[in-house]
Amino acid sequence: MPSFELASAVIALSVLSSLTGVEFCVAAFFHPVAARLPEPAAMAARALSAARLGAAMPAWYALAALTALLAAWGAVSPAATWMWSLMTAGLALIIAATILVLVPINSAIARGAREAGAAADAAEARRMRGDIARWDRLHRLRTLALAAAVVVEMVAVLV
Repeated sequence: MPSFELASAVIALSVLSSLTGVEFCVAAFFHPVAARLPEPAAMAARALSAARLGAAMPAWYALAALTALLAAWGAVSPAATWMWSLMTAGLALIIAATILVLVPINSAIARGAREAGAAADAAEARRMRGDIARWDRLHRLRTLALAAAVVVEMVAVLV
């Protein structure tokens, strides 16, 4: 494997694997723990994580897409080029779904948690719980899609 092909593949795999690991930790550890907190504390934790991760994730997703494109460009074998290109297209779909569906839900959760505080009425609290449940389901699907993309990247490195 030529050095540029190997370097670009290792960098792309490292970026996407670390991104996927963070998304997995949010789904498997942080949100289940936050859900066990008293509701005001859980809302505050979700609002803080939405703000922090919401600031970092766009750049991380963009870097994952850019490094995957670079690896596709640097791939020598037709099979590797095809797999990197397929994975990059899948990642583009994940990013589009994130921007169009998950980001608005996450923003509503963060905004609602900040605005509601202890004064939330029952209807608002119900709406927030529904948004949270929907976001959690969609986030788990996105995390599974990212994990599949990591597997495709691993196979692309081997072909």
